[in-house]
Amino acid sequence: MTDKQERKTLTLRQMLQSVLAGALGVQSGKNRARDFSQGKPSQFILLGVGFTLVFILAILGIVKLVLVWFLAVLAAASVAQLIARSALDRLPDGKEAEKRG
Repeated sequence: MTDKQERKTLTLRQMLQSVLAGALGVQSGKNRARDFSQGKPSQFILLGVGFTLVFILAILGIVKLVLVWFLAVLAAASVAQLIARSALDRLPDGKEAEKRG
């Protein structure tokens, strides 16, 4: 058998672990050596691009959720302010001045 036929290939789990560890900057030297000796560059490139896209979409989703929450709180505060003003406008004239003053 030749060297290429004897070479083991990495499992999907091992490749995902390597991509995540590389993205976080915590890849061990042993695993890095294993990746270079047993892995195919094209697989790591595809997984890296996929991870990057998922990461960007997750960040965008979190930002959208926070913005929606913030706008909902802002709208609720505006509605509460309008209700309070409406209630003050219904008070008799003498009491309205006392409440606002």
